[in-house]
Amino acid sequence: MKKIIMIFGILAAIIVPAISLAGEDVIESQAVNHMAVAKQYEQEMHGLGMRIQNLENRIAHLSEKPYFDPKGFRRSQSQLLLTKLQVELLKLQGQIAWHYQQANQDSQS
Repeated sequence: MKKIIMIFGILAAIIVPAISLAGEDVIESQAVNHMAVAKQYEQEMHGLGMRIQNLENRIAHLSEKPYFDPKGFRRSQSQLLLTKLQVELLKLQGQIAWHYQQANQDSQS
């Protein structure tokens, strides 16, 4: 047990100064990570936007031709799903904005 603690102590003594010397690299790396996550969220947002557009088209089609959905179940389900997807889209937009803001702060410091 003492040998394991000594090994971790030695490794910590070697690694910690290297990390503190490479602080700027860590900050740049964090900025790059924030940008990568923001780009990934933008791709998800694009796919979500396509789904929302398809649902809006479906709702419009069912509204124009109610005989395809006489009781209105499909249209009401589509509207509920549309609302849920729009809320998800707003959350994604907020996350994207936050990641871009963090990337800007990290690159400026």
